[in-house]
Amino acid sequence: MGTFCPRLALLSSSIFVCFAAGCSGCDLDLWEDDDPDECSSDDDCFGTKCQLLNDGNRCEPDCSRDEDCDCGERCNYEGECEQDQLVNPCPLCAEVDDVCAFDSDCCSGHCGDLGSCEAEPLPVCIRAGEACSAEEVCCAGVCAGGTCAAQKCQPNGEPEVVAVVPAPGALSASANALYWVSEGALRSIPKVGGEVTVLAGAAGAGSCIARFGNRTSWCGDDGDIWRLVDGEAAPSLYAVAPAAVSSLIDSDAGLFWSDVDGAIMAAPAPLPSQPLLLAMATSAAPAIAVDASSLFYADGPTIETVPIGGGAISPFFVGDPGGAPIAALAGDETRVYFVHGLEMKAVAKSDGAATALGFAETARLIALSETDVFYADTFIGRVSKAGGETVALVHAVAPPSLLADEQCVYWVDPEDGRILKVSSN
Repeated sequence: MGTFCPRLALLSSSIFVCFAAGCSGCDLDLWEDDDPDECSSDDDCFGTKCQLLNDGNRCEPDCSRDEDCDCGERCNYEGECEQDQLVNPCPLCAEVDDVCAFDSDCCSGHCGDLGSCEAEPLPVCIRAGEACSAEEVCCAGVCAGGTCAAQKCQPNGEPEVVAVVPAPGALSASANALYWVSEGALRSIPKVGGEVTVLAGAAGAGSCIARFGNRTSWCGDDGDIWRLVDGEAAPSLYAVAPAAVSSLIDSDAGLFWSDVDGAIMAAPAPLPSQPLLLAMATSAAPAIAVDASSLFYADGPTIETVPIGGGAISPFFVGDPGGAPIAALAGDETRVYFVHGLEMKAVAKSDGAATALGFAETARLIALSETDVFYADTFIGRVSKAGGETVALVHAVAPPSLLADEQCVYWVDPEDGRILKVSSN
């Protein structure tokens, strides 16, 4: 058996140079080729692929435009397809958040053969490049156990870009999607990423937004509050506040907001209903939180509470009169959370008992998961509801919005026009 000699093709000619330790010589005639672009395999090409064309097999670039690549890829400057879900996103099976391959359809929430939903094979994961097992689902291109709702962010992972959008404002969320207003349009995107959908135009500024059930409510221009119910063709003007709206909450109890003059307003359920004035804070743009029976609002360094249907105002937390104003509130079923004196505090709704959970800088925004409190100012931090050490998750200077669920924290980078997420764990 003769000695094998590797070869190097010179791009400027058809000469091939043989080199290898132990080579006794090579017959150049065996490698001569009148057309250096002809090929029999990818090994004959350099930085390109051997592709079947009308005049035979020739070395050609992978692509010349993004459409030449599979979904989830783009065509780079070298003519190669590389991964990029933002430029060329893959179709999304919204029922289970499965990402289908480019030659697949979404069939009853699973990825099936293109044009026919009779056969429903296991989903093919774009990033993994393989079918997931029967015990797994494909979540944003990654095979994962359980359901996609539990796999929106990889634990301890790096921040991910959900969407690049023009001048995104405040965020709100449903179980599987994010909502915001930018460039005068109400938009949404699945939490796992994908295609941005324009839900309504002429939406105004969108400096605040709330999502509840099948409806989205948001601040338009000046004191306008708009609402769009899923399936409706156009939004409706819900209310006109005397001043620009600063905070907006939608819930089972109704729609609630505060404005830059300190007014605390309510439109009790069932909607639509006549808005009523609940209270007037001495602070401009007071932070608010709502449960089934009461509204809580910050007024300087103190917190007051008032019934959601109107009534007597009562003190809930009395802060240091010389202390910094409370900038953000969030509440769950049992407690209200806020920052006071560089501490994250939780005050029980039952008896008003205050508990210091851990260090927190002045929080512009607060978001809750089942187990943790998240806040944002110059970074996004996490404090356990049980108390303990504060964990800095990511650097984020003054984001205009902060959301959290059991897998991810979501925020807006206003400078780069990006919606970002990172694992909440």
